[in-house]
Amino acid sequence: MEFPILKGLISDIPAGTVTIMVGPPGVGKSSLCRMIVAEKVLTDNVVVLVTDIPAENFRLSLDLSQNLTSKILVIDAYSSLAGIKSNEKHIVEDLTNLTEIEILISKILEEFKEKGCIFILDSFSTFLSFVGEEDAIKFLYILTSRLRVNKSYGFIVVEKGIHTESFYNILYQIADLILEFKILELNKKVLRLVRTFICRYCSPKTKWFSLAFYNGKVKLKPFKGRKH
Repeated sequence: MEFPILKGLISDIPAGTVTIMVGPPGVGKSSLCRMIVAEKVLTDNVVVLVTDIPAENFRLSLDLSQNLTSKILVIDAYSSLAGIKSNEKHIVEDLTNLTEIEILISKILEEFKEKGCIFILDSFSTFLSFVGEEDAIKFLYILTSRLRVNKSYGFIVVEKGIHTESFYNILYQIADLILEFKILELNKKVLRLVRTFICRYCSPKTKWFSLAFYNGKVKLKPFKGRKH
């Protein structure tokens, strides 16, 4: 499947690919996920979203019609964090119970096994605040296997710099595609940068791209600044 919004970084992503987005907070990972969601619901794709922000806030941020946002199947991980009642059909009741979460996600993915879906988990690091890395890795192995079997397209957000080095090394082993993000201060400007760091099915283009968001659109340009 083509993801025009990622043009330059990657041209085509095969069904069953698990993409992990790794970078520091505020670098644009979640914003890029929102743009992917908006792009794909416009082309009649179903999106399954596990989110740790209010689901309604996410929908409003897309600036899409209700008919289109209805294609976004939300798994609400925010309400249990906030201790409030959820209006969503699918809810993460306990962030420490990864088995329950895995069963919930697997049931939903099974509904779309014929055509697959766009699956986004933002952010996996939130789950790691409640469970150990060992349990989280086991969960991730199961989740990525489910995504591949169901021919879905997975995008998993992970924060950089708050987990152990061994955890990141295992992420790089699990993922089919790694999008690496970083922030650079240059000429008194703060730049967001992104690159394809690992790609199992292609030769990764490891050059950096500047990443910017304008009026609900993504702008990617080859970065020609200093070497870093």
